[in-house]
Amino acid sequence: MSNIRAIPFTEIIERIQDLGRSNADNKQRLRGIVNEIYTLDIPKEYDWSFLKASSAISTIAEYKSGFASVVIQGTTVNLQSSNTISSAYTGRKIKFNGNPNIYDFTFANPMGNDSYTKLLLHCNGTDGSTSFIDVSPSPKTVTAFGNAQIDTAQSVFGGASALLDGAGSYLSIPDDDDFDFGTGDLTVDCRVRFNALPVAGSASAFFHQYQNDDNRNHWDIYNSAGSRNFRFVSVSAAVINININSSALTLATNTWYHLAVVRSSNIFTFFQDGSAIGGAVTNTASIVNLGSSIFIGREPYAGSNDDFNGWIDEYRISKGIARWFTAFTSPTYEYGQNTGGAISPPLSGITNVSTGGYTIFQPIYTLPADFDRFPINGGLLFYSAGQPKPLPELVDDDYYEQANASPISTPEYCRLVGYDTIGVRQVEIIPPPSQVYILLNEYLKTLPPMYENTMGTVVITSNQTAVTGTNTIFTQINTGDYLRFDPFGKSADSTWYRISAISSDTNLTLATNFRKDSSVSGSFTICSVPQMPYKFHNAIIYGTLRKILPDQKDPMLVYANNEYLKIIKDNKVIDQTRHTKDSVELIAEDYQYRR
Repeated sequence: MSNIRAIPFTEIIERIQDLGRSNADNKQRLRGIVNEIYTLDIPKEYDWSFLKASSAISTIAEYKSGFASVVIQGTTVNLQSSNTISSAYTGRKIKFNGNPNIYDFTFANPMGNDSYTKLLLHCNGTDGSTSFIDVSPSPKTVTAFGNAQIDTAQSVFGGASALLDGAGSYLSIPDDDDFDFGTGDLTVDCRVRFNALPVAGSASAFFHQYQNDDNRNHWDIYNSAGSRNFRFVSVSAAVINININSSALTLATNTWYHLAVVRSSNIFTFFQDGSAIGGAVTNTASIVNLGSSIFIGREPYAGSNDDFNGWIDEYRISKGIARWFTAFTSPTYEYGQNTGGAISPPLSGITNVSTGGYTIFQPIYTLPADFDRFPINGGLLFYSAGQPKPLPELVDDDYYEQANASPISTPEYCRLVGYDTIGVRQVEIIPPPSQVYILLNEYLKTLPPMYENTMGTVVITSNQTAVTGTNTIFTQINTGDYLRFDPFGKSADSTWYRISAISSDTNLTLATNFRKDSSVSGSFTICSVPQMPYKFHNAIIYGTLRKILPDQKDPMLVYANNEYLKIIKDNKVIDQTRHTKDSVELIAEDYQYRR
């Protein structure tokens, strides 16, 4: 059984009660006093740096251009935005222009870019660029051939599309297991704008996987004697396993169309702008699995090189899902972009939000796990004109008088507001920032619980850092604690060694060499109070009594004061490497100075 034991504040209070100077009614008040002394009554010569820490908080705020719509007493909000909205926005706040209230916002999952999506090209970018980015969950490399390029003159979404000139311009994607469709559900869809329509006997290909004339898969529009039809073909070893054709299409140049081929439970359907073209056709054959690249805009079958001439936008391949079964309305947004969400509580007021702008923002942020409190003259620092400006910490009374929930460009205050789901403290920025800032966070760390470990014995080699234990459980202590070899002294002549590493229950490493002329074996004490000898436990108790006893002539106060000073004096030589020339004094004054 381990001798390690955490000593919480409740037990310290109970030990104070044992001294006969408290009762149960005072526990809450004493808890605060003990907490204060636990921090304050540390001798001046001990390093205070372990109490201080710093981090940074990146504020999250983004004005979403566009419009929002939601009806009175409604919770469903539709958003139109030129920026991407993602699931990260769940749990944030939303404010609509012209409506004074703040609402909780929950993201609505976007359509289109999910685990079924195997290729997704928005075809966005700089005019003339040949870089096409696959934004699917498993991105592939896309290579532009010929004069294939980004064109900002035409687009459906995002301000750009892929321009293919019909003369050797196409996109190529290497073969991937994601393109082994078998007999599963499948959807290939894209937006197209013809610069020239296929003439009789030729085709415009949107999807083609070509190994040779006898092994190929392709979806295209083929012109048969002046009638332009959808066609989906799969050929394996010169055997045509799938050859499905639609009825005639009505097409024109310089017009955007949404085209799709869908396989749902072996039923193939072609769609143009959401309407089925021809009837559904059943075919149970497997789409042949080929090891060749996917071509977009090129069909090399029989040397025809039937290249697409026009623009392609929002190109997507979906495996394992039939996106549509019957007639549908073509999406009015890029795949993967959210169109809205839900608000709570329902929209209040007397006017619907129909064309107003909106801001999605986050007022509350999680602090470091070891956060205890902000110092008096520090805390969150906002830089203005190159100079750090502390954000004053508001208490509840001031918060309700001064707080502004609407986001603005410059934060003014902060407030501690409870804990997250794993017990880490959180802070509210007031007012919430309407743009991104990096706020420096200076804070005082939570002090670890007081404990000691004396179980077993240790062997320490002279002038070495390795410590070997017998019947020890070193894994129950922490790196940064101190070890004392007890046979060499437990009082003023004791020496403590900081622990730099713990590798097992029986092996640890000291930060400095063991300063003795010979190897030793015997009992030990490991403790952290924090980073102080275990004897300071009693100093905390006596220090508490000094704080709570009102009568300066009380014998108990005299006794507590003497015992406190004696402990402080005895432990001045906790570590021979520390400076001990400074006089020991009450640390309340020093603590306030160091804050």
